[in-house]
Amino acid sequence: MTAAGRLTNHWSLVDRKVKDLGGQPEDLYLLGSAEDDDVRALVDATAKKLVARGKALRAASVQRPSSVPPQLSFRVALTPKHLFLLNKNGADAPTLQSAMGGAYFVSDYAKGMMSTHECVIGPAEAALVGVYTCEQLGVTGWPETDLFGTKGWEHVKQFGLTKCLIDDGPYVRIAYAKQELGEWFRFGHNPIPFGGYSRVWFVGHGYGSGRFLSGWNLNPSNRLDADDLVALRLAQ
Repeated sequence: MTAAGRLTNHWSLVDRKVKDLGGQPEDLYLLGSAEDDDVRALVDATAKKLVARGKALRAASVQRPSSVPPQLSFRVALTPKHLFLLNKNGADAPTLQSAMGGAYFVSDYAKGMMSTHECVIGPAEAALVGVYTCEQLGVTGWPETDLFGTKGWEHVKQFGLTKCLIDDGPYVRIAYAKQELGEWFRFGHNPIPFGGYSRVWFVGHGYGSGRFLSGWNLNPSNRLDADDLVALRLAQ
């Protein structure tokens, strides 16, 4: 149904309700009385409620991503520790942040990253994101800046993997509601410059902050350990 059709249906509902309450057809015409302060206040209040409801529905729709057990995954070169099926709806950064709400701690670093123009929101799509050890990826001992850059993106192609889109991080955080205490992993995406550092998403479950989304400062002097975890997309 077109937007015009939906509006016609909704207007009919208002018309019916006015009549049910004993009103007259001309009562509906009051909505066109722009000079009436009471009518303007009514329209403003209704518009605010509609906007609030729309934001709530968009935030709720972001909750749909789900965690998929690796044993149900597709034929890939590497078996991920975790596999996430993301049903992305194109939500903007404020909506994603709102969807995390009180369930997850969003650090100031993460909020800052989401406010930059480099935090590009991807299209509405379905995507698979896997979490792998650096040993699986064959990057143990690499400077972390090599993995999270052009060299790393080329390297992971041999495994049927590719870099994440930047907004994959918040979606995975929302999807991973039962992350175990003490686990954390970084996201393989183009780094976001913020606060004087290049950063990537950092999803974990800590003792103090609970389950969180933060930003990891990339440093060329940091070497990757065999059991370090990295999230990457399965290439289509």
